[in-house]
Amino acid sequence: MKNLTLFIYSFLFFYLTSNAQIDKGFWIQGGNVALVFDNSKITSSSSNYDTKEYYLVINPNVGYFIIDRLAIGTSLNIELHYFPVEDYSSYGIDIGPFIRYYYLNHNKPYNFFSQIGYNYGIGLDEKFEKWVDVNKITINNGFSYFLNESVAIEASINYHHRKFEETNSDFKSISNNFNLSI
Repeated sequence: MKNLTLFIYSFLFFYLTSNAQIDKGFWIQGGNVALVFDNSKITSSSSNYDTKEYYLVINPNVGYFIIDRLAIGTSLNIELHYFPVEDYSSYGIDIGPFIRYYYLNHNKPYNFFSQIGYNYGIGLDEKFEKWVDVNKITINNGFSYFLNESVAIEASINYHHRKFEETNSDFKSISNNFNLSI
């Protein structure tokens, strides 16, 4: 628990000291850490069932404003999953591009944004002892309040669609979730 607390404080320090400017030529750095409780449907030719899933997501990202208010960047996701009904875990890492747009000019202490991203990666499923391909689409809409020129606090509503597929197999897992982030 002590290590988790230290990690969270370190991550928050990094996040809160990142550059929050939205003008051309500036960098955006950020990310999130989330603990998610999810319901999923598992399908294959041999079985179909619903399951519960808990997972931890660590998601750092960095982007560059190519024009005022529009940033493109890269997002990295590290996910640790646990399925309590079946008592097994899976792990995944994926990376991909994102685009973020701020709607208001930079002279306001607040702003609204939209972001879309796609990530591709690999995962290990302990139950089936196989590697899986990971595809994920994210759509975020939110509000930023700029404490100063370098720090913003954000709240957003997020939609995630992710799909796991085994290579050379008909196994797949598809899940959709909505969440609120602060």
